[in-house]
Amino acid sequence: MKNREITFGSELDDSILAGAEKIFKGVSVTLGSEGKYVTIKDSNSGEVRVTKDGASVAVEIKLENDIENLAVKLIVDGSMKTLQELGDGTTSTIVFAYHLIKNIMSFKRENTDNKKISMREYTKGMKIASEIVNQSFKDITKIEVNKETLISIATISSNNDVEMGTMVGEICHQVGEDGAINFGYKDQENNSIEFVNGYIIEEGLLKKEFINMGSQCSLVKPLV
Repeated sequence: MKNREITFGSELDDSILAGAEKIFKGVSVTLGSEGKYVTIKDSNSGEVRVTKDGASVAVEIKLENDIENLAVKLIVDGSMKTLQELGDGTTSTIVFAYHLIKNIMSFKRENTDNKKISMREYTKGMKIASEIVNQSFKDITKIEVNKETLISIATISSNNDVEMGTMVGEICHQVGEDGAINFGYKDQENNSIEFVNGYIIEEGLLKKEFINMGSQCSLVKPLV
């Protein structure tokens, strides 16, 4: 059985910061439209793949040092909450968490008299800062989401691929807020778009209550 590692004081701080720095370096390279790709090996299937998705990279980072790995897990858990709430922002959350930890550790080292300050004081300061930031967002005028805005957002998300961004932006504009977009892969060099009014059911419902004509179901003017 592996012995438990018990760490205190500055040694603990150094290990936490080291773990935070490693996940920061591994994930931050994917940030933004100019972000780079990362090659990772799936821990379950062993499959090697190339991705620019920070969340996919983050969940695959597991360190041998228990304390460093603990820091990684806490940061990943926090970033996943951001992903669940907003649908994005995993990488930026990890970048923010690393710099937050780095600044706290640096403050403790440079101000020996403040080493006894509890994390409650840091938490209180972060809460104040959070309220200021949230208020600044409320003061920002709402951006009109028009066709040009959608194309701009899609282009940035497509690593500045203007052709792809224009196509995705136009699709989002045409289907509107209530529309649904599906995508699939085909053995073709060119991209193709198909618009459908209504909803397509790929397969019928295997339910005996629908049968009204022998082995089939016939609906007259159904409200579907």
